[in-house]
Amino acid sequence: MNFTMIIRRFLAFWIDWIVLWGGAYGVLALGLGKNTDLLMYPSFELFASPALYLFLIWILVFILFKDCLFKGRSLGKMICKLVIVNAQNPEQKASFKALVIRNLTFIILQIELIIVLVNKGVRVGDMLANTRVVSAK
Repeated sequence: MNFTMIIRRFLAFWIDWIVLWGGAYGVLALGLGKNTDLLMYPSFELFASPALYLFLIWILVFILFKDCLFKGRSLGKMICKLVIVNAQNPEQKASFKALVIRNLTFIILQIELIIVLVNKGVRVGDMLANTRVVSAK
C-alpha cells in the first residue's frame, strides 16, 4: 500500500469518526433538551433518559452501516475518493452483507489498528468480509 493511500484512508477514517461522534453528541444534546448539565455532571437521571439510548443506537447503527450509504462508501471514503470492493473481483463493489460484516470489527478498534499496521493496510474486517479498499474511478 502506498503512502498516499494510507493518508487517504486515515483522513477518511477521521472524517467518519467526526461524523460518528458529532452526530452522537448532537442526538444526546437534543434528547436532553434543557437538561444538558447531565453531559458535564452525569447522574442516574441520565441513564433513565431516552436520549442516552438514542445516543447508543446512533453509534451502533452508524458503525455497522456507514459504508452502505454511498454505494460502498462512507462519507469519509466518498470525500477521499475511496471505495470498498470484493477482494476476489475488484471490479465488483462489496455486497451489503460484506460491508456490515466488515464494520462489525470496529468494536475491537485498538486491535484493528495494530493489525492494519502489521498487515499492510488490511483490516480484520476486510479479511472476514473478503473486501479491500481501493481508489474510486
